[in-house]
Amino acid sequence: MQEVHRVVLGPGGPVEHTLNNAFVTEVRRYEETDHCHSHAHHQIILPLCGSLELQVDGRSGKACALQGAIVPGNSRHTFRGVGNNQFVVVDLPIPLNADYWSDDLRRFLETPNFFGLDPGLYHYTQLVGAESCRHLPDSKFSIMLAELLAELLAQRHSTAKSLRPTRRLGPALEYIGSHVDQRISVSKLAALSYLSIGRFHSAFREYTGRTPGQYITELRMQRGLALLQETAWPVSRVAAAVGYSSQAAFTHAFHRHFGFPPSRYHRQADTRTQRESSP
Repeated sequence: MQEVHRVVLGPGGPVEHTLNNAFVTEVRRYEETDHCHSHAHHQIILPLCGSLELQVDGRSGKACALQGAIVPGNSRHTFRGVGNNQFVVVDLPIPLNADYWSDDLRRFLETPNFFGLDPGLYHYTQLVGAESCRHLPDSKFSIMLAELLAELLAQRHSTAKSLRPTRRLGPALEYIGSHVDQRISVSKLAALSYLSIGRFHSAFREYTGRTPGQYITELRMQRGLALLQETAWPVSRVAAAVGYSSQAAFTHAFHRHFGFPPSRYHRQADTRTQRESSP
């Protein structure tokens, strides 16, 4: 496992790097090999891109697409990254300070769980990850963002109602996340959900706020952006990795989605290289 960045967060402001009275937020990547361990702190794992296979106290699942995972403290768990992946990981102390953290959050962390992440919280997770990498560890802004993220997750999942759509749509969301480089048919997604195409469209839009096509495009754009930022791949290779048959089609979709072309990242990389090589 490679650590990208660490931000230490605690009630009221920056604290020492300890889980006794703080929680820690990291942006992490996971290797494509099996690891098994346990730790004394609770853990929330939230996807930015890619997948993480998990088995927690005998319960198997994935953190991927719009699905996160809870690893309770002292739970034996096995994990393995799949492909290019990146996650916001929040480590929380045991016990949580009852005077500061909500009852919803404490209940949310008590048992292993693979939970749905609605589009609003998915984008908010991306913001927390970006700000954690951008700001210094004592950034009050990053502290506030991550604290709010943990509480919003717990609040949304304090009732059984919020979990039901994930049970039905979970296989389809997982399939999209692991086949984003291929052609994805709505009929296949509907079959995985045991729904007619019409009912699947309706349920998917109700849960995600997007049509299946809009959701797939969003996921491809975010994964393409991550590849452009983190690798030196040519645009044509990035396009193929996120399911586009041509560089031109990917460039058009990327520019329409973000408002700038993917070549911007290659120009930035060339500029950095020139500065580093200058006397």
